[in-house]
Amino acid sequence: MWSLQSPPTGFSAAGLVYEFTPHGATFAVPVMVRVPYDATLLPPGTVPKLLQAQPGGTFVEVPGTTVDGSFLVASVSSFSLFGPGFTPPSTLAFSEITRQCARESLSGNVYCWGDKGIVSMGSGLTEPGPNATAFREPTRLPEKALTHVVSGPDWVCGVNFEGVWCIGAAYVTGEVAFTTPPLRQWVKKTLPAGVVLTNLVAGGTFTCGLGAANSDPDNVGRAYCWGNNFYGQMGNGVSSVYGANYRASSEVLGIKFKSITPGQTMCGIALDNSTYCWGTASQGSLGNGTVQTMDAKQATPVLVSVPFGLTFAELAQSGDAVCARTTFNEVYCWGPNRYFQLGIGTNDPELSTVPIQIKSTNLLCQMP
Repeated sequence: MWSLQSPPTGFSAAGLVYEFTPHGATFAVPVMVRVPYDATLLPPGTVPKLLQAQPGGTFVEVPGTTVDGSFLVASVSSFSLFGPGFTPPSTLAFSEITRQCARESLSGNVYCWGDKGIVSMGSGLTEPGPNATAFREPTRLPEKALTHVVSGPDWVCGVNFEGVWCIGAAYVTGEVAFTTPPLRQWVKKTLPAGVVLTNLVAGGTFTCGLGAANSDPDNVGRAYCWGNNFYGQMGNGVSSVYGANYRASSEVLGIKFKSITPGQTMCGIALDNSTYCWGTASQGSLGNGTVQTMDAKQATPVLVSVPFGLTFAELAQSGDAVCARTTFNEVYCWGPNRYFQLGIGTNDPELSTVPIQIKSTNLLCQMP
């Protein structure tokens, strides 16, 4: 690799152009490139981008580029000429949204906006001024290139090639004690040896992730959660008193999952296609045929009574009610029904403690 003094035409430079040889060679397996850039060359509010030379000398943006400190990082299938540039703020594009925050598609940085800025109260990242608690327009959190993000009311968590990072409320960031003002930096989560998390999901006061394919083989599909455990959401056999949280990630006992969906009642589809729920155990929300008191908790996963011959492919929740889509694209629900959560045309106070199929003849939505 060597640097070239003259930047390519057609974009505003944020550093030198670098040539990687052999020029234009195509590889069977993509390789990672790291191109340095000079942040002082960027106008306020702009983000860097990585461009690659094409046949004929034109340059195009490299998709999937992330920022790692003062480097642009990307996976490419051929070596070439690479140069760092930037686009004006008005061209910011987001590739993922979570509550009132979004991940910028090129840099991987997180921007938040709105009342209390979602994370402004929890992170201390408020606008200047007395009692300022809002982001009046998309505002970038401290720089961190992420590939996936989730958020709660006052925190954001995300993943990149280094691991899992969180910012905001101490009950989710968790690696350090609560501070006043709250933390204003990303905190890397400590995970068990051999665990790499993917598919992060957000509960209001906790988050979970699944062991990724590049974890140690025995950890692939294992679920790990951290944060509030009042209802037993960690699935580790215990529930906590109010205000006691799990700062370190805790493994959901004994099951490997392909997907999980968060709520006061947690549910997940295992690698063997069976379905489990845990957490809040009242009003039939576990789907296993039992009705327990309003304050009941189930701190370890229990099997849902899935109708014979069916397999659930997708789960969704609203409060304690749970719905599932089968591999035949039918929908079943269970749990409380006071507000017609089961979609069966009645809010009969009798609870559904096992999955019941939605069947409706009302095919049109009518406005009064």
